[in-house]
Amino acid sequence: MNPVSHPKAAIEILMIDDDKQQHEALTNYAAIQYGVMLLYARTLDEGMQLLQNNRRILAVILDGKGLIYKHQTGATASEAFVHEALTRIAVLETKLNKTWPKCVLTAWYGFLINSLGSRVKVYDKKEIALDEAVKRSMFENLLLQTADSKAHIIRQKFGAYFAMAHSKAMPQDFDAKLYQCLEKMEYNTAEQSHFNTLRSLYELLFKKMHSTDERLAPVSVFHPAGNVNLDWSLRHLRGWDIKGKNGQLIMAHPTGMALLPEGTIACFAFVKDICNAYSHLATGHMGQHMYKAAVHAYLAILDWFEAYTPTAKP
Repeated sequence: MNPVSHPKAAIEILMIDDDKQQHEALTNYAAIQYGVMLLYARTLDEGMQLLQNNRRILAVILDGKGLIYKHQTGATASEAFVHEALTRIAVLETKLNKTWPKCVLTAWYGFLINSLGSRVKVYDKKEIALDEAVKRSMFENLLLQTADSKAHIIRQKFGAYFAMAHSKAMPQDFDAKLYQCLEKMEYNTAEQSHFNTLRSLYELLFKKMHSTDERLAPVSVFHPAGNVNLDWSLRHLRGWDIKGKNGQLIMAHPTGMALLPEGTIACFAFVKDICNAYSHLATGHMGQHMYKAAVHAYLAILDWFEAYTPTAKP
């Protein structure tokens, strides 16, 4: 069987196992053969925290007999550990409306295959170590399942934007919010709250612009609490003075000239206006179209930001 193809961006799979050496033995193989970044959690509690916070994880490899919490002195009996892990993962899947392909990799294969075989695929650690075909089968079965998952489809389709977020060192929650916006756009499931999520992405970008080149987003366009004044920030990009509600001058623009291409500024204005309007309106059919248009406008802004460098003329 030929290796499963994988996108340029690494696929992240979480391994929950108190045996760190087992993880290390598979890490290079997974990366070289399949482009898989094999993450590690020593306990189930640590693994659940990673699944909660890292939306890039697409599959899970469970130990057959492991630790549930950090200071546990002995491993939980095999079937009880796997049952606890599958139950807690199922609850989180329901909460996040997603599914992680799963398998069990265990030294207790003979004991678990009969009790778990109908619930989850079980692999033998001894066979994995000695038989290349078994090791290949485990990864390819997981990858075939992830290929059909909603998360994999979105991350593959929009991989360039997730890669850009990493290369530009965007704020920690940027990835999760970007994924949520893209998922709601792709499946036409946006609600009022998701316009707020898109607006928060808009603000995160302004904060990154501030740290990248303060000419684009000076301190004057931020509220004292640190959040972005959406109206002032847009006026600044357009080269306009910042004025109060009664037209009084608050701050003169340093150049009086637009800082970005007209089309890019139009995208900023569109995202701001649509999010402000629809975060207070029932979405409906029209709202789905407007959400999709606003997300695409935001992606156009990210295209501009990826190419922008502080040494270039704004």
